Amino acid sequence: MQGVELGIRTRHPSRFGNRFHPSDNRMYSYVTIEYENPQLTFRAHFPQHYSDDHLPEVVEKRIDALARLAITIRMRTPFASDEVEVMLDEAWGNGAQYPGSNTCAIDVFSADYLNTFAHEFGHVIFRKADSLAWRMIYLFSLGRRRFDIVRDSLYTDGWREDIKGPYRGIPDRNEPVNWDHPYAPGHPWANPNELFASAFAAFILHPQMLADKINAESTLKDTARFGTLMYLYLRDDVFLGWAPLGKDPFVDGRLDRTLAGLGVQEVIQALRSPHPRFLERDNSWREDISKIIDWLNNYNAINVAQLCNRIGWKNFPSFILAF
Repeated sequence: MQGVELGIRTRHPSRFGNRFHPSDNRMYSYVTIEYENPQLTFRAHFPQHYSDDHLPEVVEKRIDALARLAITIRMRTPFASDEVEVMLDEAWGNGAQYPGSNTCAIDVFSADYLNTFAHEFGHVIFRKADSLAWRMIYLFSLGRRRFDIVRDSLYTDGWREDIKGPYRGIPDRNEPVNWDHPYAPGHPWANPNELFASAFAAFILHPQMLADKINAESTLKDTARFGTLMYLYLRDDVFLGWAPLGKDPFVDGRLDRTLAGLGVQEVIQALRSPHPRFLERDNSWREDISKIIDWLNNYNAINVAQLCNRIGWKNFPSFILAF
């Protein structure tokens, strides 16, 4: 990413103008740093109160790093949009993506700001990169906590900040992180979108660590199968064959062949041993899982590749699309 050209960089009043800060209900002016690159227009918005009309140099560098990452992703996948916006405001939490938009929000003071942005940008990509194949990969990941291999806490330092801003709109978070908390960084079990975002961040920022975890001798066989499926989906379908490592550890793998090696019956088995969090939810989630199992039982003699080719996205049951 270091060699990526940022393009024209300008600073101007934000289109957000003056607005109430969500943490204390006071009015603040917002400022925008904008990068116009041939590949992408990247806008970073931040409250002017951070530093009396200027940002610390280290934060300026972080904004440059965010722009480089966004441009790199845009150069590698057709699923990224031509414009990306990010709210650099700790009051919005560690990170968020505004549904249906290309706008993310991150705490730029956090030590994990880059990983958080990659995760939230993954949500933006998922809007166009979703598919039946990914839905089946997600369902398979639910068995025996296979999704843990891309859990964000394995690749980040959590909520610890390494920069103290002149204004903190939220309680200090320099404390041990409870990774089982519902709002702990990353929750790939929650839905296909969250699994994609966690996997996307690991793939683009920590590819060697991800590959090592997939191929480790201690990794359970089916967890490694899920990891391989996930890696190949990102490499082949999302990044069109591009691998972030110089030497691709899965160079001989192909997504279509690997999907053909996963039986629908194996997905059903995964749904019969889901993460305990699903059992803690309301009955509607149990009903959804039961409906999915009943429907998949109609195709339990074929593999996932055949299922996706036979059914087609538009003919897939709505309750599976919404899961």
